Amino acid sequence: MTAKQALITTVAFTLSSIGLNIALKHFGGHSTILDSTSTILIVLASFLGILRFREQWILWTVVNFLTLIMWLETGNPAVIGMRIFYVLGSIYGYINWRNYIKQNTPNKD
Repeated sequence: MTAKQALITTVAFTLSSIGLNIALKHFGGHSTILDSTSTILIVLASFLGILRFREQWILWTVVNFLTLIMWLETGNPAVIGMRIFYVLGSIYGYINWRNYIKQNTPNKD
């Protein structure tokens, strides 16, 4: 991802999260910051996945961690366990993708 693409993604994320947070508060939502942040990150991570950017895995890790925090508040052990595996899976996805790129990028010697 280029610096320009990262900047556009960051601005889109920030503005969208703020807008969704305001909307969720207006409709009486709870945990609106976590909800808006994770929802927008899901959309961005999906979009980056379609475009095959490695950074999608970083976003998925953040999303999975945020949703883990939300589920920790409920105390549901089955869902908490599932979310822990999602966090670990997204970390594995990033490492695996990074290693694949290293192995399949020709040396520029």
